[in-house]
Formats: sequence, C-alpha cells, structure tokens
Amino acid sequence: MKKIVSFLAVLFVHDPVFAEIGADLVNYYESDTGSFNRGVFGGYVVAVSDTWDDVPNPRTGTCFNIPENASNGQIQEVAIKWLRSRPETWHFSGESLV
Repeated sequence: MKKIVSFLAVLFVHDPVFAEIGADLVNYYESDTGSFNRGVFGGYVVAVSDTWDDVPNPRTGTCFNIPENASNGQIQEVAIKWLRSRPETWHFSGESLV
C-alpha cells in the first residue's frame, strides 16, 4: 500500500518546480549542507527510489532493487555520483534520472 501511495504522490502531487530537470537536482545537492534545497534533493531522491523499488521495468522485466541495508544517505550519494558523471543527461526530467 505504501508503494502505491508513494507512486501516486510522485505522479500526481509532486511539484515539478522542485526537480524539473536533472540540473535542478545537481543544484539542490550542491547547496549548503543542512539547507532547504539539500533537503529537497534528499527527499526527492529517496521518494522516487522508494516508489520504484521492486517495480518491474515493463520493457526488460527487471526490477530496480535497493539493498535492504542501504541508508537514505547512501541512496542520495549514488544518485549524485551518477548525475555528476553524466552532465549530458541533465536536461532530462528529474524523475527519469533518479
């Protein structure tokens, strides 16, 4: 039930201003630690990853699996590392990159 509610929240309730594109996510992360924008990044990444965890990809049938013992901080660090290494993708939507 939690996954369904999270999924619907991301699809219908999220404010696209927060992470309209990948560059927005990088900018939010690079804000001062403890700032509102850093919190937006963290919340956005964790919400999207929580929503898609264990959901099969319709094209490949594989799941996006996050290890049970992964912390939210680790999930955020993986996301920002991936984003920083691929600046050519920053024009794509935030939710498609996380």
